[in-house]
Amino acid sequence: MTLTVVRTALIHGVIEEAAVGFLLNAESVTGLLEHPEKQLIKSTANKNISLLPAGAEGNKEMLLIKQYRQAKYAFRLYRWALLRRRERQFKVLEYCVGHRIPIVRQYGVFFIRQDKGYCFVSIFQGLPGCQNLAVLARDEPAKFDDFVRRGGLSRVVALIANMHRLGVVHKDLKWSNLLVDEQGSIRLVDTDHLGSVGKFGLRKAVLKDFSRFVVGAYEAKLGEPVIKRLIDEYGKTLALEGSYVKAAITPRVKVLLRRKGIRSEMF
Repeated sequence: MTLTVVRTALIHGVIEEAAVGFLLNAESVTGLLEHPEKQLIKSTANKNISLLPAGAEGNKEMLLIKQYRQAKYAFRLYRWALLRRRERQFKVLEYCVGHRIPIVRQYGVFFIRQDKGYCFVSIFQGLPGCQNLAVLARDEPAKFDDFVRRGGLSRVVALIANMHRLGVVHKDLKWSNLLVDEQGSIRLVDTDHLGSVGKFGLRKAVLKDFSRFVVGAYEAKLGEPVIKRLIDEYGKTLALEGSYVKAAITPRVKVLLRRKGIRSEMF
């Protein structure tokens, strides 16, 4: 994956070379943030997430734009360290693509100087017409039940187990970070913290990652027999006993369930 460095008086960061055409030639990066067609998805005091059509009229390509504001961005050393870390992450994303781990493509990361501070921006491939698994389970139970009947959850678990077998962890495997399209295909999103883990500490890292997915199953109000089956399927793919996986994730799952006020007979 070839990256292009962008360094101007207002913008400093890296963009995947294949994306330069529509990120820089079509309009400036700052223009993307002020684009009249930008659709705000989520907004907090420090973060905005938006969707924006990219390219020529009629092009169905979409961009997912994340904007962050934090006081620590004022420190040059911090900005440098964050960009270096995000630049290295492109190698992890490339590894995922090469090993058929379905992720949403990332196009670029950069700081933009605004007023007296800085805004950190991440741009990803947007996927209109998709829903995250948490919303599907909560708002469209009929579609979710059909997804489950067609083996959708087993495919999600197989995806996660394969990713972990290859030494990659997501670090935030909540159900809202699993995107499902109309055909039932699944992709991992919110890959800002996606990382690779060496053999030392790998098992602990992947089981911690899987714990968050299990808590998502409780949030979706799945029955505990179904959750146990998913744990067993995960363990089988990694050549681990389901009982071992359950015992290993129990401390983390208990903490997360307690924070969310969810009761469990199994944990």
